[in-house]
Amino acid sequence: MTTPARHGSETPRLPAFERVRHWQLTRSLESVPVSEVVVERGVRVAMSDGTVLLTDHWVPTTPSPGAPVLLTRTPYGRDGFGAEALTFAERGHHVVVQSCRGHFGSEGTFNPFFDETSDGLDCVAWIEEQPWFTGRIHTYGGSYVGMTQWALTPRLPDSVEAMVIGISARSFLRSIIHHRGGFGLETAVAWHVVLGSMEDSAVRQVRTQLAARGAVARGGDAIPPTRAVERATGTDTPFFQDWLAHDPDDPWWAPTDFELSPSVVPPLVLVAGFYDLFGHAQVEDFVALRAAGRPVRLVAGPWTHVSPEISRVAIAESLRQLAGVEAAHAEPAVRIRPIGGSSWLSFDAWPPPGHLLTLHPHEDGSLRPDPPARAARVGYHYDPAQPTPMGGGRSLNVWTAGRRDQKVREERDDVLVWTSGPLTRDTLVAGEVEVTVEMASTNPTVDLFARLCEVDRRGRSWNLADGYLRATHDGTERGRLGPVRRHVVTLGAMAAQVRRGHRLRLQVSSGAHPLHLRNPGTDDPVRDFSKLVGSDQQVGLGPASTHVVIPIAEVPGS
Repeated sequence: MTTPARHGSETPRLPAFERVRHWQLTRSLESVPVSEVVVERGVRVAMSDGTVLLTDHWVPTTPSPGAPVLLTRTPYGRDGFGAEALTFAERGHHVVVQSCRGHFGSEGTFNPFFDETSDGLDCVAWIEEQPWFTGRIHTYGGSYVGMTQWALTPRLPDSVEAMVIGISARSFLRSIIHHRGGFGLETAVAWHVVLGSMEDSAVRQVRTQLAARGAVARGGDAIPPTRAVERATGTDTPFFQDWLAHDPDDPWWAPTDFELSPSVVPPLVLVAGFYDLFGHAQVEDFVALRAAGRPVRLVAGPWTHVSPEISRVAIAESLRQLAGVEAAHAEPAVRIRPIGGSSWLSFDAWPPPGHLLTLHPHEDGSLRPDPPARAARVGYHYDPAQPTPMGGGRSLNVWTAGRRDQKVREERDDVLVWTSGPLTRDTLVAGEVEVTVEMASTNPTVDLFARLCEVDRRGRSWNLADGYLRATHDGTERGRLGPVRRHVVTLGAMAAQVRRGHRLRLQVSSGAHPLHLRNPGTDDPVRDFSKLVGSDQQVGLGPASTHVVIPIAEVPGS
């Protein structure tokens, strides 16, 4: 591969928003700037197929001897990474920021995930040819930029020494799009709104984001769902149609799955949000990599996908690794700030040590440690024409994500609710909640959505964690109540400090619209929306029936 001619260098002038972000990112850092910085913008880097990707090279005028090069590959614009790039370059690191195909002047067509392995390897090879290359590369970034890092791992170059990956996961398929048998409609639509506006002016981007609430809602309501992106943005994309058309077990998805080679993953730090759409899968990645013996640390907090604190934490963690990988990984493997907590807690593993609390729902709406003495059933009707709303949680949509009042959801007839007694002490719930549901349905393919909430002293209910499952009920004839089946719904990794006097609440329903694509009640609930067929669910209560298992963690030093 030849090294393209360089553009001239210039002193970086960050846009106003990036200047504010730079101040926010650096004000609490322990390290200090050691160098002035210049930037070479729009360097043309040729991929192996001839496609040219535009790349910015941030150059410390006084580089730290032997310091790793910092690499980021992004579809979101190189200027939007200016605050981070300047922060690293000021501390003596060469920083390479490359635009993915089809965006911000880079040639080619953006086909999410499919080109990132080959393009990432080509970018690394280009860096290795440069006279300023020190023999070491660290990668950094979150969301899709995290996926461009995972894409390197199937054929990881020896020069890639460490990674910091925020709010992302090794498998987009498993974590988001075809999660547990359903389809992540709201995430797909909200991402298209972002992609469609990110090269607009700052003013137009603000207008788009203000309008995004209505746009994403319109897309989520689209019937059939193949029209969702067009209704939200006015245009469609081939890859959205591909996501709908290909089942999760289709080999078509193989190039997008980076879970296959944990043994070659370099030392890394995962920065996760308990309200982030990738949060559950990211913690699963941490557990799997630890089990494979990889040096990996987890830092997690009460964040949605766009919480500003994520970047501040990720910057600090990256600088620790840049200063010394071995020393950075000598720290405790897990550091969390729980939902409702103000302090950081450190643990040697996930889940933290503690015990399991099992609570059983009763006919009177209570949630108690003792199971009901006799078997009973409670039921509800699910109507896909009036789908059960999501009411917060792990979403990309800034207007709906995160911790939300559950009043509207819990007043609906299609949401079952059980509430515990007041807690007698402050309690750290940390780990993965499991809800076992015994259910009969009139739908052979039924959706289950379970949510754990915290009810405060004023009676307001707030979501803590939730889980979804699309289950097959063999032997059920559509429209007739079938046999009882037993399902386990995992609510994903969470940590919450629940105060004394507050109560826990369990919700069970058959939808969280539009986070999970509504179930139309047809034989193909992802693609066949020719009709909307309601269903009746009967949930079993009893001595060995529906229950929730809640991990209670031991607080360090308590």
